[in-house]
Amino acid sequence: MRFLLSTLLAILFFCPVGQAQTPTDSKTLQAILEEVRQLRQDLHSTAATVERAQIILYRMRIQADIVTHLTQRVEETQERLRQVKNAQAANAARIKTIQDTIDQTQDANTRKPLEDELSSRKAQVERFSAQQQELETREGELSSQLRLEQSKLDDMQANLDQLQKNLENAARPVGAPH
Repeated sequence: MRFLLSTLLAILFFCPVGQAQTPTDSKTLQAILEEVRQLRQDLHSTAATVERAQIILYRMRIQADIVTHLTQRVEETQERLRQVKNAQAANAARIKTIQDTIDQTQDANTRKPLEDELSSRKAQVERFSAQQQELETREGELSSQLRLEQSKLDDMQANLDQLQKNLENAARPVGAPH
């Protein structure tokens, strides 16, 4: 395209112009001038499309970083939630064991430490329950935010795909099949 433009400009500037131009020469020059104007417009349009593509690519990199960061936070929250659930299950099993031992023990000296541990374990279960609720809420919020940010990234990808199609269409020779 640049070669064609350069050639046309060279023809316009370096070809001797006769004093008496025929109507055909005038029409030819007018057609060449119109073609140069069209090429110039096409170049501006293509340059603007390339600029938009570069901006979208830059924004996509930033958005991909946001999505990656949120994905990590969701995974960390899910892992912490699994740990809390496992600790809660272990505590529940230990509470049952302690309760069974207390039920079978008649000695007050043996029962007292078990009852203290049982009380402590029940308090832990309550803390774990509160922590689990908090983590589940946090996971829901982060997952929702992740879906929103992923949707933004997908939209940017669609915009970039459309710009790519526009550039491909602009690069096709006139009259070529789509």
